Amino acid sequence: MGMGMSLKHLAVIGAVTFVFWAYGHGSQNWWPLAAWLTVMGLSYLASLYLHPLVNCWRCKGNGRHTGMLWDYARRPCERCAGSGRKIRFGARMLRIDETGHSNQRR
Repeated sequence: MGMGMSLKHLAVIGAVTFVFWAYGHGSQNWWPLAAWLTVMGLSYLASLYLHPLVNCWRCKGNGRHTGMLWDYARRPCERCAGSGRKIRFGARMLRIDETGHSNQRR
């Protein structure tokens, strides 16, 4: 699947689409949708604080690139600076650092 879209993302998109379809546009039963969206949002926020880092997609988490011509030649990954880890998009937007603490500028 392109652009990092995983089965988990497709399942969430499908569930949201189903909930909107099931409750309809003018329905008065909006609270289950609001409760579900709140639970999903809070669980995503908690996962950002618990696990702010992911494996680098370019080096696949090992922090090194191998040479194209000679496979024994190695160099540090330019994307993650050789650490093998990257900060998740949501954690970067909320300025959560690698330890899971909020790094708000004052």
